[in-house]
Amino acid sequence: MAIGATRNLTPQFVKLRNDARRAMGLGPASNQDKATARLLNAAMDGGSTNSTAPDVELALTSTFSPPWMLKSDQIRAEMSMLKERLSRLREAHGKTLLVSFDSDNDRS
Repeated sequence: MAIGATRNLTPQFVKLRNDARRAMGLGPASNQDKATARLLNAAMDGGSTNSTAPDVELALTSTFSPPWMLKSDQIRAEMSMLKERLSRLREAHGKTLLVSFDSDNDRS
């Protein structure tokens, strides 16, 4: 039992999410995508336009990575570069803090 006032926003969220997916073209294949797939199949099969191969439709939808994937890869590369630089900084900092008793550093 929940304490306080609560409300279920799941149906509204699902509706907004589906609308956004449709607006971005991520929903079910649109008529334009199906027409393009038929044209590609016709070109590959030598003229038969009545078959739609799922591999062509899949290739049309998975050709490009979403923008967030590109950003994620970029962030991952920058994080690995930062980790490397931090390890070099720790190493240099450790060398600086070492106490040495060399006779070359004696002041006269």
